[in-house]
Amino acid sequence: MSTAQTTVGAAETPLPTYDDVESLYDKYSEFYDVCAATGRADLPLYLELSDGAGVTLDLGCGTGRVALPLLDAGRTVIGVDISPKMLQVFESKIPSSARDRVSLVQHDFCRAPFTSTFDLCILSWFTFNYVLSESDQVAMLRNVRRATTPGGVVVLDLFWPKTLAVGVDVWEQRDVVVQEEPLLTRHDRRRMSGLVEERTQTYEHDGERFTFESSRRFVSPAEIAALLRTCGFEVEWFSTDHGRTRTTALAEGSAASYVVVGRAV
Repeated sequence: MSTAQTTVGAAETPLPTYDDVESLYDKYSEFYDVCAATGRADLPLYLELSDGAGVTLDLGCGTGRVALPLLDAGRTVIGVDISPKMLQVFESKIPSSARDRVSLVQHDFCRAPFTSTFDLCILSWFTFNYVLSESDQVAMLRNVRRATTPGGVVVLDLFWPKTLAVGVDVWEQRDVVVQEEPLLTRHDRRRMSGLVEERTQTYEHDGERFTFESSRRFVSPAEIAALLRTCGFEVEWFSTDHGRTRTTALAEGSAASYVVVGRAV
């Protein structure tokens, strides 16, 4: 596994790179739709922001949780993911009536520019939190900006790990029934190491166990605002309730998750 060095607190800790997310989600694709079934609170915001946008990019589209409702509403969508298996599942769900308004691309925005342009870029469900190093964060956002039309919009859904309340290097554990019939359970183990949440999830289904390990980095409102400015965006607003209320500034740690909207300048 490739590693990158990132500063966490006073020490340098080797972390998985964004490349490792591809193999994680290739494995996770079997369970992704079940876990995503209840995640719909953010969809009205993306439908609003995409209204009037010529082309919407769903970066980290997975199996189409956000993009499919946008297609149902008549939007034109580019779905990008680094996991080919996620894209295969997504492709199988596209209705024939929408196939002329969607393209699916396997691409890593941390590694290379994107050849198509778009008016709106959505990074939903903590996609950006899987980008662990500052160099990869800057590379991703700069490549997004290069492909964003003048005046275009980027929206990021970010989080403050709940494990911060438990303390650094303390494992928090819980068991979750993901689905009753057929039974699918998940055992979560999480801990904070600096500003990085290390997570192990073990799924049990039909007598088999599948384990996934991942890392997610907390990004504060001040930090994402600085990153967006560095990469050619101006912050328009923050929200802790998916856009129902909006503010130009947000205190650190004021909510478990938040949305930030920026405009290309």
